[in-house]
Amino acid sequence: MRSTIALTAALLAVAAATPAAFAADRGGYAQEVYREGFLIGFSLGAGGLGPDSCDGCGLGVGGDLHIGAMASRSAAVMLEGSFVTRDEVTHGLFGVAAQFWPDPAGRFWLKGGIGVGSLEDDNDNFLDPLDSGSGNNHVYPTLFGGAGVEVVRSGRFTIDIQARGAATFQSGDTAHSASINVGLNWY
Repeated sequence: MRSTIALTAALLAVAAATPAAFAADRGGYAQEVYREGFLIGFSLGAGGLGPDSCDGCGLGVGGDLHIGAMASRSAAVMLEGSFVTRDEVTHGLFGVAAQFWPDPAGRFWLKGGIGVGSLEDDNDNFLDPLDSGSGNNHVYPTLFGGAGVEVVRSGRFTIDIQARGAATFQSGDTAHSASINVGLNWY
């Protein structure tokens, strides 16, 4: 039920934001956003994660929070925490990331980062061979990344649609998650 609500909310946000993005570009120019100095943002969406002891349980809820600064008009550095969770299973991470806009005035961006993370199963069904049954309290090396497009831009504010993914290299297995999110960002 929770994943259905999250997916519906994400799809409604995309549907509401898309006409505004096309209207902004209709005049033959892309409305610029002023990316400089401090930045903060978050996103929410829906996605999957694994390994998961329940193959047919559907989508989970995904999200992130990031805070940082613009290094130039086309690059930012930030601290980021993100998660994808469904029922008793959660893939979470924290790390440093860099975000890059190939065209400083453009809408498309790429992000990559490195940090620590873990996949936790409240039922203790799988994964960590170092765990003695008390729940996974270990963190492991994690790589994460994403790509997105800004669909609404106004001054120092953007709304974007993004695809995100992460891999945590836990002992004995690799935890992974992917999600489609709607993000809000302030520069």
